[in-house]
Amino acid sequence: MIFNHPPLLELIAELTGTADKLEDGVVHPVVFGGWVGMLVTLLNMLPVGQLDGGHIIRAIFGAYQRVIAVTVPVVLFWLSVYVYLVAGFQSMTIWVIWGLFATGLAYAGPVEPINDERLDRKRVILGLLTFVLAALCFTPVPMEIVEAAEMSA
Repeated sequence: MIFNHPPLLELIAELTGTADKLEDGVVHPVVFGGWVGMLVTLLNMLPVGQLDGGHIIRAIFGAYQRVIAVTVPVVLFWLSVYVYLVAGFQSMTIWVIWGLFATGLAYAGPVEPINDERLDRKRVILGLLTFVLAALCFTPVPMEIVEAAEMSA
């Protein structure tokens, strides 16, 4: 398995002077835990349904969130096609699974909030910055299954 690095992990490695260790492919278990956390954060921040991203989008855009939520599965399915063309069948399955999951979440919709007032400017900016942070956790092919012969080449 090859674990590809999201931009946030590469940025942290650069800032800490450990980019060479990251490129070697052998990392400390804490770094791998961070990688897993970044992938989970990215998936949780998808702007659909009951996920945290869905709640943030609902708070920022109100009822318009439904339009955004409907586009998320479409984007994920197109991403899976792109990944299939670039990296092959095994690498695309994560996006197909999450496309199906997001379809169900988009259909179910978010919980109607108790307090539906508009957010102030600071909270909208904070919400958008949260999505920027989640975007830094994105890599189109998070992991690849490779043959042993490919690894040595």
